[in-house]
Formats: sequence, C-alpha cells, structure tokens
Amino acid sequence: MIKFIKKLFKLRAFFITSQIRGYIKFNKAKWTKKRINSKGVVLVDLFEWHPFTYFFSYISNILRERFSVELKYFYFPLYKSSLLNFQFSINKITKIYKSFNVDEGLNSLSFKYDDLKKNRIKKIFQKQITSKHKLVRYKYKNLQIGDLIYDTYLRASISPTVDLEDKYLLKLFIDAHFYFDEIEKFFKKNKVKAIITSHHVYIQYGLIARYALRNNIPVIQIHYLKFGQQNFNLVKLDKFCLKDYPYYEYSKVFKKFTKEHKKSFLRIGKKLIKNRVSGIKDYTSIYMSKSTFAQSKIKLKKVDKRQKKIVIFSHNFYDSPHRHRFMTFPDFYEYLMFFAKTSKKFKEYQWLIKPHPNDTVSSDHIFHEISEKFPNINILNKKTSNLEILKLKPNLIITNHSTAGHEFAYLSIPVLNTGDNIHIDYNFNLHAKSKKEIYNIISNLDFYTKKILFNKDSIYEFMYMHFVHYYKRYNREGLINQKYFYNTDVLKNKKIVEHDDNLLDWYVKNDKKASTNINKYIDKFIKEEIQNNIN
Repeated sequence: MIKFIKKLFKLRAFFITSQIRGYIKFNKAKWTKKRINSKGVVLVDLFEWHPFTYFFSYISNILRERFSVELKYFYFPLYKSSLLNFQFSINKITKIYKSFNVDEGLNSLSFKYDDLKKNRIKKIFQKQITSKHKLVRYKYKNLQIGDLIYDTYLRASISPTVDLEDKYLLKLFIDAHFYFDEIEKFFKKNKVKAIITSHHVYIQYGLIARYALRNNIPVIQIHYLKFGQQNFNLVKLDKFCLKDYPYYEYSKVFKKFTKEHKKSFLRIGKKLIKNRVSGIKDYTSIYMSKSTFAQSKIKLKKVDKRQKKIVIFSHNFYDSPHRHRFMTFPDFYEYLMFFAKTSKKFKEYQWLIKPHPNDTVSSDHIFHEISEKFPNINILNKKTSNLEILKLKPNLIITNHSTAGHEFAYLSIPVLNTGDNIHIDYNFNLHAKSKKEIYNIISNLDFYTKKILFNKDSIYEFMYMHFVHYYKRYNREGLINQKYFYNTDVLKNKKIVEHDDNLLDWYVKNDKKASTNINKYIDKFIKEEIQNNIN
C-alpha cells in the first residue's frame, strides 16, 4: 500500500496544472505558427526545467524565423526510474514544447532494439572494456563516447565509481550505441542546422552534441551556475564540446586588450579574489551555500602542527567528472584512493582530505572506507573553513580542477591540479597529466614548488576572464535582470525550484516587459556566434 501511494505521489509530477495550461495558452498566442519553406531542422533538448524551457522557446523560435527551419525535440531519459520508460512520462513537457512550435524529432522511447545488435554490442563490451580507463577512452565510429557512458553511470546510479560487472553499466553501453546510430540516421535523413541542449555531458546530451560538432553543426547551450538558477548566458560549444568558456586561452585573449582596459580589468579581478578569501559570498561562488573562507566553529583535530602537510580537496563524485578535456583518473573515487595509497609512501607528510562542502550523506561511506583502510589520513569535517586549512600552512594543496587553485595561489600556497582545469593557462599552479608526474612532483616537492610563480596580476587576470569577461558579452547584464529567469519571490517550492509552476505564471505576466531585451540579447548572440555557422 505504501509503495502504491509513493508511486501515485511520483505520478503527480506528470499532471498538467492550471499554471501549465496558462503557459501553453500564452505560448500558442505568442509563437503563432507561421508557415515556412523549411530549409532544415533545429533540434531542441526536451528538458523539463522551467527557466531553460522558457529561454529555449525564444532562441528556437528566433532561429526558426530567421533561418526557415523546423523545430524538433530530442529526448533520452537520464535517470533509472521505470516510469521514464513510458511515453506518458513526457506528455506534459511535449505539450509545452508543442505550444512553442517544437515537434517530435528523436525520442528514444520509440527506438527499436533488436537482439542481434544487442548481442554484438555486448561482445564488444566483454572484449574491450576490461578496465575503467579503457571504458573512459572507448570510441565508437571514431568518436569518443566512453567517458559519457562512465559519467552517466555515476550520475544515474549515484555511485562514486563504475562496477564493470554491473548489468546496468552494460545496459548504458548498449543504449549509447543505439542512441548514436539513431542520431546518425536522423542527421543523414534531415538537414540539421543547429542543436540547442541543456548539457554537454552524459550520453543523453553529449552524444548528440559531439556528433553535431564533428559535422561542423553549431551546438548552443545555456551557461549557468547553481543548478541552472543563476547567471544565464548563451554559449556556443567549442571544438572540445565544452560548456565552459575557453579557459585554455584566457591569457591569449587578455593580451589583445588595450593597456587601459587591462589595468581596469585587473582591478576588477583583484576585488573579486580579495572578496573571495575575505569570506564574502558573491556571484562568483553562487553555487555554494556559504563562503569556504567564512569563519567556522569547526576546529581541526588530530593535527600535528610540526609535521609537513598535504591537503587533498575532494570533489562531487557523481557530477560528470569528465567535463573537461582530460583527466588523469577515471573518477574522483579513484583520485582519492590513489592519494590514500600514495600517503603510505610519503610518511614525512601528514595527509588530510577535505570533503566537498556540497557533499551529501550518499558520500559518507567513501570517507568511512578511507578512514578504515588508511588510518594515517585525517578526514576533515566538510564544513571546515579554508581559514583553518590556511593556519596549517600546508606544503601542498591537491585538487583536480577546483577553485582552490586560484584561492590558495593568491595566498601563496602551492596547488597541484591533477587534470585539465580552469587554471591550466597560468603558472600560479602546478598541472600534472599522469600518475607518474604526480608521484614525481610529490617526491621532489621543494624543487617543483619553486617553479610556481605566485604572480598576483596573473590571478587577477584569471578572475576577470573567468568570472566577468564572458558573462558580460552581448550586454546580457544590461538587457536582462539577473533574477528574471529564476525569481525567488514567486517560488513556493524551495526544494524543487526549477519545477515550480509558479515560475510559469511569472513568465506569462512579465514577458511583455522583458521580451524586447531578451530578443536583443539573443539577436546579438546569433550575429556573433551562429550567423556564419549555420550551413
């Protein structure tokens, strides 16, 4: 009986509320379906987060009118829920999309799976996927898809690492091949002009994005912070299929600015980093519940102040670890286990692990496991302030890609990044690309840390480029209020904010005031990023 009630409660999410009906009526009136002489198709991600849906309605219809294209959606369910295997699970969102002219294009719920092909793919898995690294590097039809499968498994199963024996992993591996082949078939049959997607990772989004980019088809995504609630910007994914701004060439771009502009931008960057390490929480750390440099009552225990120290910063285990161009470890569990084992060989250091502040209880078992296997490692409270870590005067901070790279560099603390990261264009950190290189750095720490250039201007430059320059393009801040797409004043459901239908009422009532500026912003984006790329 309890299970039945729970299922009924879940089914409520598929109901069409009065706010949705009002939003559909509004869309039908706003986006009247004028007849077009179709010159191709724009594929739009069927993604049920209201801020995204609203923004997608604008960008897709502007492209439709400007380039005479049909609008079609693509849909591949991300999570494991059995309810998502049925068409009724997307009826609500498809009706919303239909109201702004988006019809069905690619829908995995209608794909046909033949046993012969499934068995052939299963044999490929058994023969080739003999390690985690081999899964990450796996290519199909000369396109890397293994890392997408890997990250999908972590996210959907809430697992810190893959289990190569898990039948669900095999299912995802098979799904990825069927998805890819259906995508390829659709592209060959239709003249796809552009893709609009919510993400660039996971097989549900990354496959179609990578396939499009390989065929020189522009992929548009919303750049955002805090789970899609803040800092809305449109971006065209680069050749690496990255949502992030081109961090690997920040320095090159900055050099093109005038002398006067450089001085002004460095002042902005200086203010941002000073605020950050002073405990001031601003838009650059909007995704954090509080500043990691805020004062805390949590004090460090079991710390020998006389011993040299290495502090490892942990990461979110389940949220697309392969989001950057390359990574030394297959996932963040293996990242921690490597350093836990390495700590046994470098006993002159006291080793500490700082769990990610946004970690949930689902990660607790990982740190319990490390504590049991490696009692020499001190697991810190996740709420420990970076101010407490600073007091330790650590000899090295280790992270894969986190903001610790610029924060501790500003405070003249050596930081080692273990993969591609937002600081890689600068030498105020160390950057390793292999386990051998990491081991060599720790073995000769004094030698390598002397190579770090704690140049404050470089850090100011990075802060400006990463947190200001690209966000300000196309006058987004001047045209659209930061709180427009996600307005806390109208939300009643504070936990599932993106699905709160009160947002739809807000859009309907305020659209007339914002419409002109939204159009201006999108027009600027299209002229600069898309106009010459739609074939």
